[in-house]
Amino acid sequence: MQFLLSRMIGSIQKYAKATIAVVVILSIGFAFAAVKIQFDADYTSLLPPTEDNFIMPEEAAKDTVFSTDHIVMVESDNLYTPETLTAITVALDRMAAHPSVGSSFSAFDFVTVESRGTRLLTVPMSTHSGDAAWTQAEADLFKQRLMNDDIVKSLLVSDDGRSLVFVFTVNPNIATALTDYEEIWKPVRSVASVYVTGGATINERVMTYLTKDLTTLLILCFIVILIIYYLSFRAKRAMFIPFSLSFISIIWTFGIMSLLDFPMTIINVITPCLVLTLGSSYSIHVLTEYFQSFREGNPDYIRIAVSKIGKTIFLACITDIVGFMSLLTSQTDAFKEFGISVSIGISICAILSVTYLPAVLTITIEPQSHQMNLYKNGLIAKISSRIARIIVRRWPWFLLLFSIVVVGFFATKDHIGLDANYMSYLPKKDPLVIDSQQLTDNLKGTNNHYITLDAPDQEKGYFLKPEVIKQVYAFEQLVLKNSPDVAHIISFPSYVSFMNRVSSGTKDIPETPGIILLLSRYLKLITTQLDNPSIKMLLNEDASRMTITLRVYDSKVQNFQSVASATRVDEVLLASGPSLPEGVKMTIWGEGKDAIRFSTIIMDDQQRSIIVSFILVFAITVLAFRSLKIGIFSVIPILVGIMANYIFMFVTGIPFDMITVGFTSVTIGVGIDNALHFLIRYDHKRKLNRYVNVRVHLQQTIRETGRPILLTTLSIVSGLAMLSFGSYTPIRYFGLLVSISLINTMLATLFILPSVIIMVEELPRKRRKRLKNRSLGKNS
Repeated sequence: MQFLLSRMIGSIQKYAKATIAVVVILSIGFAFAAVKIQFDADYTSLLPPTEDNFIMPEEAAKDTVFSTDHIVMVESDNLYTPETLTAITVALDRMAAHPSVGSSFSAFDFVTVESRGTRLLTVPMSTHSGDAAWTQAEADLFKQRLMNDDIVKSLLVSDDGRSLVFVFTVNPNIATALTDYEEIWKPVRSVASVYVTGGATINERVMTYLTKDLTTLLILCFIVILIIYYLSFRAKRAMFIPFSLSFISIIWTFGIMSLLDFPMTIINVITPCLVLTLGSSYSIHVLTEYFQSFREGNPDYIRIAVSKIGKTIFLACITDIVGFMSLLTSQTDAFKEFGISVSIGISICAILSVTYLPAVLTITIEPQSHQMNLYKNGLIAKISSRIARIIVRRWPWFLLLFSIVVVGFFATKDHIGLDANYMSYLPKKDPLVIDSQQLTDNLKGTNNHYITLDAPDQEKGYFLKPEVIKQVYAFEQLVLKNSPDVAHIISFPSYVSFMNRVSSGTKDIPETPGIILLLSRYLKLITTQLDNPSIKMLLNEDASRMTITLRVYDSKVQNFQSVASATRVDEVLLASGPSLPEGVKMTIWGEGKDAIRFSTIIMDDQQRSIIVSFILVFAITVLAFRSLKIGIFSVIPILVGIMANYIFMFVTGIPFDMITVGFTSVTIGVGIDNALHFLIRYDHKRKLNRYVNVRVHLQQTIRETGRPILLTTLSIVSGLAMLSFGSYTPIRYFGLLVSISLINTMLATLFILPSVIIMVEELPRKRRKRLKNRSLGKNS
């Protein structure tokens, strides 16, 4: 391989300007493609698909045009005054007239029931109509009907009556819609507090942060790596040449992503930063060897340097790609696209480092004497020498540290939290988060958990039987009693109970089928007047299927629904299931179930990608060195890096989420690079002179590889540390976790790996020597 690479570098040097021209032309072409890259702010695209064996009720299906929701809550101590209600009505009329708004669902549209003598009548919640201002009488009657309706309370009005909620289905593709909505509700803000949330607003905030983070993080990474380059080599060529390589690599990566139709999402928004930081390590390896191979009067030093370091770059690139391509085992397309995108970017960096970089170095001036002096006698060179001396004397202590990390990992690995709640990813001071929290405080959130019940053998009219409705109602009350996370239930039995209370004064389920049939007709009349899935899917046409809607939140932290609260609700539902009529099939679905399934997928994907990447990296190393022993040596640093990170996550309380689960794949793929560089140099020295003591080989190896190992780690960690300026919590955590894991793998490469090699190589030799001496003693 080294011979072929040497011949290729020779040709590149011969046609250096032509090589640079080809790279520039390709960069222009990819730049035109890169500007067409799309942004996808739809967080729901990251959610897992629904289960194939369950057919969602037709009424729950989303409109393909008006596919997301926009939720507004109005709060005031003077809510039921003509001035406030008139302002709200005007806003609702303007919303209805907006081309981006489909249907709406509010207390103003709701139909309730009242008892008039022996008759039960359906009446509108609001008696106001037309463009005239509200009267106080209309406002008082509206409030009275709201507070007397068991269904609408905690659904569209808070229990204390101070807050009203309005839900709209909207078309998210109309760019100015949210700005228009803000203008529509502006007059209401003068008389009440207005809070906004929903899918449309979430997508808008995600898009804002996507575009902001992509620019900010990339610029910060560029600045930091430029500084690292300059401080490391104190040469302008060592700063601007690698910078140009990184810049070109990112343009090519963006261009290929655009051609592959990969959009920019909250997951792969960190792709350019990873390409920049990880790809910079190849440049550092080449530059380090460039300065190390320089001999005044020797014109072949560039060819010698690049061909010598080529095997390290090739193996590092392969293992990096394996780490990220292991994400192809993921069940979510966004993770697969992320793995492919970073792998493409890293490949481009590796290719350019052995083609473009030597071409540019060929047409630049030779290194100066003061630069060579810094390289050989600088601070990093002294640190490497110091480490080499410490290792040969204190290696048992580092083996003890390795043992402590292993014990700590097994003690903490099953106690790391999991966060699949997308709202918690946004900055806590974001207006959307603040408004959503207010909705949670007033109405216990907006998240729904659905339970669909199917009659035995799809029996028609089954859910109109009094004894069946009683059992389902008892099931609902049991769920409310045992799950504090369930704030409200909408169902056919709860509606029957409410209507019976209005009719007879008792909330019990009526005993006679005739009354239930009458109430079901009233309910059908109500559902035809209300355009809301939760109401429409209460009972299907032939009463063989019933759907119950639970309004849920996290009661322990008084916040949005979390995976923990969804799991608790799920457990209560399953435990309460036996109280349902025999033969009834219960299916749980909705946002809560999606969150649980997504969290399971996240952890399954992580474990699968760890296993795949670990096996492949180990196999590649064994084949490259043709040694099982060196293959085992190579994985020690990445094991230390991953295990130490689990301990760190446990201590700091950092959870796994849709982005931080990827740190293990990065650690395996990237963390092994330093170990490979170290082992390639160590193996080369060992083969050159097998009779030299292993400690001498290790000291020489650390002195020679310590500088590039320290510099590449410093460069990558400094770049990834810039992710801490990201808007999303998972991105900040990801940068922190990968940085710490790579620092740990670097330390393990320089301290623990040599200690293990000493133990493996010397202890058997010492044991054989003792046995030999003992045998000689017996013979004498």
